[in-house]
Amino acid sequence: DIPGAFMQARIDELLHVKLEGPMVDLMVRLDPTYAKFIAYEGRKKIIYTELDKALYGTMQAAYLFWKKLTSFLVNDLGFIINPYDPCVANKSINGNQFT
Repeated sequence: DIPGAFMQARIDELLHVKLEGPMVDLMVRLDPTYAKFIAYEGRKKIIYTELDKALYGTMQAAYLFWKKLTSFLVNDLGFIINPYDPCVANKSINGNQFT
């Protein structure tokens, strides 16, 4: 398991997230400058924010992390992506295959 895996990949498109209720209060407590971005839907506080990094739960997150990991395995470590299954990378070291 790679801690914070999805947050390591930069997002490659404009994606906004809507924060509501207690999450808005937490954001403002962590950084009071966010207070100017609070809006209301009825009586519920909301903040819309733009993502810089992939966020777990978004449709793009797993794909972006896969692209980043695959690039590292191929370009930095010399693995070869299996042509029959792009989720498998192989490398031969001293006659031993690593997958």
